[in-house]
Amino acid sequence: MPNEENGIQILGIGASLRKGNSNYLLRRVFESASELPFPTSVKIVTLHGKKIHPCVGCYKCREKCGSVLKDDFQELFLKWLSSDVVIYSTPVYHMSIPGQLKCFFDRLGQSVTGYCNVRSARHLKVVGTIVQGAHTAGGEEFAALNILQHSVLMNCIPVSGDGWESYICAAGSTKNQNTLDAMEKLVILSLRLHFALAVACCGARQKLLQLLSAVAKP
Repeated sequence: MPNEENGIQILGIGASLRKGNSNYLLRRVFESASELPFPTSVKIVTLHGKKIHPCVGCYKCREKCGSVLKDDFQELFLKWLSSDVVIYSTPVYHMSIPGQLKCFFDRLGQSVTGYCNVRSARHLKVVGTIVQGAHTAGGEEFAALNILQHSVLMNCIPVSGDGWESYICAAGSTKNQNTLDAMEKLVILSLRLHFALAVACCGARQKLLQLLSAVAKP
């Protein structure tokens, strides 16, 4: 349940192994958290530089309330447990999610069983998904489906995209640019284009008003 003093606990998980576009999109989303009409507490964790080993199927996590593997899983696991909302931002890797995120999902499901000591805990965390590919139809929805299936399996509440532009997630592409700041540049370019369009519309409106004024004169 949300903490009334600290507000809604929102955890952002950036699945990019680079300090790049997916993490940029996650930061942009969290910039709007302060505009929400209720208190929130925001934490952002990225997989960049983190070591998360694959599950070895030993089932020791069910006894240890965590994992016997020595890596960065436990820290992320505890943050996931304490959150009310989880937002994943991931790049597309081979029509799917990065291996490190899949390793986290695999171990999370088993570790939660040991922590909660029940067969199927109802976590009911709200889960949102941001996916960034290289181009349109570049595997974004396939990657998003991995996260949606994980959310349902963990008895959480996945949210859909926004209207007809993104049915199951917030998806975007770098237009085949592989630089770390490709998304940021595209956003800036879009803002410049919108500004230029607004200026052009204002100029056209002014000219139209002058023309109408001239025509209206006797």
